[in-house]
Amino acid sequence: MQQQLENILHPPAKRVLLRYRHVIWDWNGTILDDSWLCVEILNNSLARRGLKTVTLKEYQQRFGFPVQQYYESLGFDFSRETFHDVSVDFHAYYSARRFECKMQQGVLETLEALKQMGITQSVLSAYEQSMLEQVIDHYGLRKYFTQLVGMNDIYAASKVDNGRLLVRGLTCLPSQVLLVGDTIHDWEVARQIGVDCVLFPGGHQTIERLQTCGVKIIPKISRVATMVCNEKI
Repeated sequence: MQQQLENILHPPAKRVLLRYRHVIWDWNGTILDDSWLCVEILNNSLARRGLKTVTLKEYQQRFGFPVQQYYESLGFDFSRETFHDVSVDFHAYYSARRFECKMQQGVLETLEALKQMGITQSVLSAYEQSMLEQVIDHYGLRKYFTQLVGMNDIYAASKVDNGRLLVRGLTCLPSQVLLVGDTIHDWEVARQIGVDCVLFPGGHQTIERLQTCGVKIIPKISRVATMVCNEKI
């Protein structure tokens, strides 16, 4: 992978034309490998309510946005408790263990490669804004991003509106923007805000579900660095 990135940055006697000028990254599941932790916390919550727990594969086969609907499909009864209380409970457990998570393989090298190519980058996440900033600072990644765009609450609803605002603030055209995500919702966001999208099947949804979107699936995050380039001339 390192040699592949070196070839992109320093192609012998050739010039690299950039297809994209900006990359929008999803955070959870795309940059941060946290699906396993989400399943552990979810199963704890399900068990305390006497509900059937799920495997990682089962989670990836059914998880989606808005998150409240996914919880309802698992048996949560929001006529007896509020989604707010469940969300607070989840985030308390998640926040206590979030730094146990590692970045997806190849993330650091890819972020650095894009930066050296002069491609700006941002994060568009369903994660609450202040927590998003804290975790990105913890991993020392802020230097790679011009914007960090999270939610103003903990309910993990749609990212479409924030995505539109993000794209409007860029200095390049939407056609020069690539969104990298790990869920069908990331593809839906990209379609709504008019940018291209690639999906990574190592996060919160299975490759079979992602394939229904009809966009390119990348087996490794490092493939993003090659996708931003046109043919070498």
